[in-house]
Amino acid sequence: MTMAVQTDDGLLLVITDATGHGIAANEVARVVSEFVMQHASGDVKRLLTELHAQLKGTIGAAVGALFIEPNRRLFRYAGVGNTGAARRVGTSWRPVSKDGVLGQRLPTLLEQTGELARGDLIMMWTDGLSEMAGGMFAARNAFKPAAQLARELVEELGKPHDDASCIVLRWNT
Repeated sequence: MTMAVQTDDGLLLVITDATGHGIAANEVARVVSEFVMQHASGDVKRLLTELHAQLKGTIGAAVGALFIEPNRRLFRYAGVGNTGAARRVGTSWRPVSKDGVLGQRLPTLLEQTGELARGDLIMMWTDGLSEMAGGMFAARNAFKPAAQLARELVEELGKPHDDASCIVLRWNT
């Protein structure tokens, strides 16, 4: 599941991969969506910590959160589990999502930051996409609009035995 939530001071992007499949995974995705809509902020570590508490007793989820402050041209990222993020065009950036499962086992969260530059292409994904192939595909196709690139990444590189999602953000200012 992917989300983009506008706040007073920026944009919060969230990617979620609920553990397993079916009704229980769908319920976790619903809880994450409602929680993020109500608590969206630029404090990605606090958001993930509070979301972990909200998911206690469920099958849990891997979640990555990226907050963009457009006025300052800054971003912050924190992730738990099998989610990833990277800058594929512009200055190289590849944050670490810590091992764990929100709702089950919360690791010590690591907030990673960076500055945005015109033309940056930032991606977020779940493990349903091949990270290596996705990065190369994105670099080769960086000229395409972000929405088209995201759709093609999932269609062409999504693993047939797993759900896949991604977010592609092009920074043009």
